[in-house]
Order: sequence, then C-alpha cells, then structure tokens
Amino acid sequence: GAAEGTAGILAENPILSSEAGFRRDAAWTGSQTSLAVRIEQPLDLLGQASSRQQAAGARVTAARAHRAMVRVEIAARVHQTYLAAQIEIARRALAHQRLGTAMQTEEALRFRAKLGASSDIDLHMAAAETGRARAEVSGAGISVARAMLHLRETLGLPASAEAWPGDDLLAPPRDWATS
Repeated sequence: GAAEGTAGILAENPILSSEAGFRRDAAWTGSQTSLAVRIEQPLDLLGQASSRQQAAGARVTAARAHRAMVRVEIAARVHQTYLAAQIEIARRALAHQRLGTAMQTEEALRFRAKLGASSDIDLHMAAAETGRARAEVSGAGISVARAMLHLRETLGLPASAEAWPGDDLLAPPRDWATS
C-alpha cells in the first residue's frame, strides 16, 4: 500500500557535495589550490530498513484511522442535525394542535358564558391561553426555519436548495454514512 515506497535498498537519496579554495598549512610555504568532491550515501544497517518500514506503516494506519474517525464525526453531526429538524417539525405540529384545542376551548367557554353557565374570568383565561398558543406556533415556525437552515448548511447545500427531512421522527439508516 502506501508504505511500500519505504522498501528500497537505500535509505535516502545520495548527497553530492564539493569544495574548492586555497589551503594554507604551517608546514608549507605559500598556498595550494584544493578541490574536493564528495558523494555520501547513507545505508540501512542492523534492521533500520524494517524499522523505517514499520514506522511508515504505522503512519499509514494512523491516517486511515483518522479518516474513518472524521467520517464518523461528520455522519454523527448530520444525523444530529437531521433529527433536530424532525423534532422541530414535530414541535410545530404539536403547537398547531395546542392552538386548535385552545381555540375550541375558548369557543366553548364563550358559548357557556352566553348561556350564563361560565364566568367571564374563565373566558378571559381561555383567550389568554389561545394567545399563548398562537405565540408558541410563531416560535415553532421560527425554530423550524432555523433547523432547516442548519440542515442545509450541514449538508453543504446552496441557499436556494430545499432540505426537508423524511418521515416524522425516523432516523436515517445507520449504514448511510459508510456507503
């Protein structure tokens, strides 16, 4: 695999160096021109090649493990965002149901108040509950929009693309991240 390039005979590429200049020595009079050319080649001795190959193999294994971990983290982040969007949609549906119930209760109390079977206090409390339910529906709508935006960002979709989770409160398949 990726560590096979470490299996050569030579540990490194050869090094070529040269020197030129004047040399003065106390025993000689004057100066001499000197020229030296040197080629160096490190060699693997006493198991150095296998150690280098093992280290390269360990780096390759670590890189593969890191890549797998990153894939799992990305899948978990997308999974969490997907479920959060489904939860916000379910909360919005519950808020709509609560509003419907509050409106029916207010209407029933209005009718009872006309008949004299209920007080105005009950009617005003029902109206306040309807108002709270309307506010909850508005907040739930904002939460759904925020969750959809976050889902679109997590998936890397453009702003014009629509991202909508599938079935209500069903998680995506477990193997979708590895395929």
